[in-house]
Amino acid sequence: MNRFDLAKEYCRERPDCLDTVLAREADFCFRQRRYLESARCYALTQSYFEGNALKFLEARQEEALAEFLQRKLASLKAAERTQATLLTTWLTELYLSRLGALQGDPEALTLYRETKECLRTFLSSPRHKEWLFASRVSIHGLLASHGDTEHMVYFAVIMQDYELVVAYHCQHEAYEEALAVLAHHRDPQLFYKFSPILIRHIPRQLVDAWIELGSRLDARQLIPALVNYSQGGEVQQVSQAIRYMEFCVNVLGETEQAIHNYLLSLYARGRPGSLLAYLEQAGASPHRVHYDLKYALRLCAERGHHRACVHVYKVLELYEEAVDLALQITLVKQQKKVHIIPEINASEVNSVHQVNTVSF
Repeated sequence: MNRFDLAKEYCRERPDCLDTVLAREADFCFRQRRYLESARCYALTQSYFEGNALKFLEARQEEALAEFLQRKLASLKAAERTQATLLTTWLTELYLSRLGALQGDPEALTLYRETKECLRTFLSSPRHKEWLFASRVSIHGLLASHGDTEHMVYFAVIMQDYELVVAYHCQHEAYEEALAVLAHHRDPQLFYKFSPILIRHIPRQLVDAWIELGSRLDARQLIPALVNYSQGGEVQQVSQAIRYMEFCVNVLGETEQAIHNYLLSLYARGRPGSLLAYLEQAGASPHRVHYDLKYALRLCAERGHHRACVHVYKVLELYEEAVDLALQITLVKQQKKVHIIPEINASEVNSVHQVNTVSF
């Protein structure tokens, strides 16, 4: 009699009969072309899954098929992981195919927007989150094969796969957007991975983000990015590297020798006026300085920073070498008849002599 509600009342405690009633109701609704109602009933039955799905495919009822698959997905148990992966990928494919068919058709703009919203609702559904996460690799592959980069990024954010989001932005040269994702989620590992790319394009903004994170970042792991970036030797390149290293040393109080050595090399290359000030501020005790004294001496000698060499000799307690170098510099200045205050004046030489005398 097709009085299905009354039939279900009589088989509440008889699951086998209820399944038969639901299957009959689903068939009836399908014949009446009430496809969505039919899909909801089929999803509640234990009848042949593939056969029911095939009915909607043959009738070209993608919306009803999606409804059927979603309800089946919601009814799965935790152990049915394989079937869940199948259903989530199938649903994603259905939505993407429909979007592809509707895209570019001005008369179907409303339907296109509705389908797009359905896809987003499905991808962000808390109800299906566990299955979506388990199938995320397959879904990413589908989105990529359809060229749907918008939903690739959308789904990656939902799955908290920020590495993929940042990589996508970098690939499309949207470096500020990539940095915004990094700065928002503050994951040090992602900063270490993408800093070599970002520093070549937005160095100032990237260094600002590093400074904002402060001690959460390990400056030693950022040195390779800075080294590659500052190899060109341009003023801006060296200045950004110096700015971050100075922050590490002066604000964070870093004592790592690698950091101090790198800052020393940056001063020697790009800001020689700050080199001696840094060495003097570090002190004259060889046991308290954080840079490598022998490295500093070799670096200053190669770059021709003689006053810095004299200071390092003094810290190393090589007073005779310090006096000899100071005298050589003074003689050269006199020979050139430079009528300005010499770079190393007599008082400095005398001070080295006095230290030398006291030490002996």
